[in-house]
Amino acid sequence: MWISCDQLARLRAYIPKAMLLIAVLGASYVVAQNGSASKLDNAPVGGSSALSTTTPYSMPLARDRSRDVRLSPGDLIAVRLYGVPDFSQEIRVSGSGEIALPMIGKVHAQGLTEEELEQSIALALKADGIVIDPQVSVYAKEIHAAGVLVTGEIAKPGVYPVFGGCRLVELISIAGGLTQRSGQQITITRRSNPDVPVAIRTKSTDFRDAEVFPGDSVAVPKAGVVYVLGDVGHPTGLVLEDSDSMSTIQALALAGGTGRDAGLKGTRVIRKTPSGIQEIPVPIKDILKGKTPDFTLLADDVLYVPTSRGKELLWQSASSILQAATLLSIVRP
Repeated sequence: MWISCDQLARLRAYIPKAMLLIAVLGASYVVAQNGSASKLDNAPVGGSSALSTTTPYSMPLARDRSRDVRLSPGDLIAVRLYGVPDFSQEIRVSGSGEIALPMIGKVHAQGLTEEELEQSIALALKADGIVIDPQVSVYAKEIHAAGVLVTGEIAKPGVYPVFGGCRLVELISIAGGLTQRSGQQITITRRSNPDVPVAIRTKSTDFRDAEVFPGDSVAVPKAGVVYVLGDVGHPTGLVLEDSDSMSTIQALALAGGTGRDAGLKGTRVIRKTPSGIQEIPVPIKDILKGKTPDFTLLADDVLYVPTSRGKELLWQSASSILQAATLLSIVRP
């Protein structure tokens, strides 16, 4: 087929316009692709393939507290790789804690934050020579364990929603605060490391600074209590604050001392043991005079001081004394 000189001239006139149209369409396609990625991730992600010779485009990803959340099986995450649309997808973390991605296969995700998983995926892409400078974005769209379980001696035990993280002292405040029977050492079991629980004392600076994250659990133990019952100033239960024991003299002093009609010779301690209930005589008169070492009371011991009026009280059964102790008010020394 032959083309005349006039036809060739007209064809040359159309070539610049056609090239301009192609350039505009190409630019529109790039803008559309970037705009789509922006809607999905709230911020564009960057990357460059092995064939790229241009400087990769990137913008800082919008950061929020949710990026501190550690992933677990069942979580839904969105993975994006700039410049490779086929790589981008939404996927759930499997029961084994992994995700399967194109080109690199399975990647461990359980226990990692979004940022840590981004780094892990980028390293895998770079190690295999797939992408020279991979810029990966990971966004957790659904977090199944977005709460902290609070149990034990707390006013309102239960599961409280926590997104990203919060201070332990704030969480306990939201849960109604500690009870009168709460112990001094709180245990946090981390979702990311459940085999190594963290013990924190309520009177330490760690208690004010400690943080909890979704999937963690907080256990507040019951403190040991020594009960003082009988002919004393005010029968009560005394919380063992910083130790596992209390002296008899200290317990009597905190309970307001003995009454005028107290039968000191019949003072005894009722103690629960694996072999049963024991009744241990306490020579309170000799202890007060310094003739005998003080008797040590342990958690759940009941120090009973009978009255000299009425032998029936002196010989009251240990089981009835233990039952009466459960009705006492609990105080902190």
